[in-house]
Amino acid sequence: MKKIFLGFVLAGGLLLPAGATAQGCSMCRDTAAGSAPRMRQGLRKAIPILGFPAGALFLTMLTVAWKFERRSDA
Repeated sequence: MKKIFLGFVLAGGLLLPAGATAQGCSMCRDTAAGSAPRMRQGLRKAIPILGFPAGALFLTMLTVAWKFERRSDA
């Protein structure tokens, strides 16, 4: 039952960010708006690329914490 609930939470978390809005940092927005179109395109491509290592680190730490918790319970 716990795994099913966790699966629904994970699935919901993956579906909801599509409708979420960005933080809206005005300095970042103004800098990007004032740059050349080629630079804006580069920034759009860089955001997911930079998000991948952060997500990988988060998932790694989550996995290590989960395995450490399981080992200490036994």
